[in-house]
Amino acid sequence: MSKPAAPDAAGQAAAGQDAPFQDAMPGNHCWGCGALNAKGLRIRSRWRGDEAVCLFQPGPHFTGGSLESVYGGLLAAALGCHAVGTATADAFRREGRAMTSQPPITYVNASLRLDFLKPARMGAALELRARVAERHERKTVLQVSAWAGETECARGEIVTVRLKVPRQ
Repeated sequence: MSKPAAPDAAGQAAAGQDAPFQDAMPGNHCWGCGALNAKGLRIRSRWRGDEAVCLFQPGPHFTGGSLESVYGGLLAAALGCHAVGTATADAFRREGRAMTSQPPITYVNASLRLDFLKPARMGAALELRARVAERHERKTVLQVSAWAGETECARGEIVTVRLKVPRQ
């Protein structure tokens, strides 16, 4: 296990990492984060210090058991896409490459553990957060959380794996 390197703002800008990570992923039709999926969630993650953040507004049709709360599965899907984007951006950053450079890097989720702490209220913008906890040759472990204002709604760990052959 290696400790995450502190991000370098100049290096991030040079690598084009001030733009949303997902917009630089070629051929990304993912329902959660794909720039090419017109009906998807359109998760957009960016660096804020050594943490990746995404502001996300669930639509009114993503209700949970009551009309007042967000469906928990939506939180899991959104955090999963946020984690994949963060792992991908982190790999490009570690290699000193722009996310639009070739060859592409592709990560997928391998494991997701999520604890739901408090209901995420409908109408509230959510802030998704991800921080790299461990790096291995092909595996990145991230600590993730979802916040509605000052309320932490969910927290967990997502394991992502780098594909040997990136998607085309």
